[in-house]
Amino acid sequence: MGVSNNRLSKIVWLFGFAVIAATNSGCAFGSKTLDVAYDAAKFEKGKLETSPPLAVVIGEFSDKRPETDKIGYKRNKYFRTAKVYSAKPPLEILRTALQEEIARHGHQAVAPGDLKFSGTLDTFWFEYDYDGMVTLDVKGEIRMTLRVADSSGAVLYERPYRGWHQELEPLGEEFKWVEVMNTCLSSVIEQIRTDGRLAEVLAAEAAKKGSGGAAPPGKRRVRKPRASPAAAEQQAPTP
Repeated sequence: MGVSNNRLSKIVWLFGFAVIAATNSGCAFGSKTLDVAYDAAKFEKGKLETSPPLAVVIGEFSDKRPETDKIGYKRNKYFRTAKVYSAKPPLEILRTALQEEIARHGHQAVAPGDLKFSGTLDTFWFEYDYDGMVTLDVKGEIRMTLRVADSSGAVLYERPYRGWHQELEPLGEEFKWVEVMNTCLSSVIEQIRTDGRLAEVLAAEAAKKGSGGAAPPGKRRVRKPRASPAAAEQQAPTP
């Protein structure tokens, strides 16, 4: 039994639409690599400049991500179709951003230092959902915890930071994906450079260094950040 011309035309049209949709959605079945980076020149300086210059070591950050071989997935309407990779190791991206931010606020990112920044990278994730028609729901998230210690190793401050970004994009704009992750990274670094409690820790250490004395034993404690509307928004649960 032959296939009618109308039915054949419909099959050809549906197949063509599927091919075009897959191509426009970023070749859903091919992997993608994002070159995530922080551009410090785009942003104003923050509160970290209020402290006199210090030597700050950017120490080790532990990678606590559940999946360290990738930074996310492509998806279609029903399931994951391909992996998304980072052009550079996420830990390297984070440490480089911190080094740039410390340097442009007048401090030296060198060892040995007056202070040491270390911590964990908990999330570095990109993903999109494809509605099967003309729109991609693109999402990115970066979570990290910063730990600040003095030259003796005593922890002076510890705080988590979160950058989250989501937007709806039309098909065919794959070049915008990296900007979603760049926005997440910029948000995390912005929270650090505007953190008033962190600035207080740096200022106190600079004052101690200037006086030539150390704080009395038993007086050190881990400072906890004060809640702020901006911080609360960034710490909100992932939709």
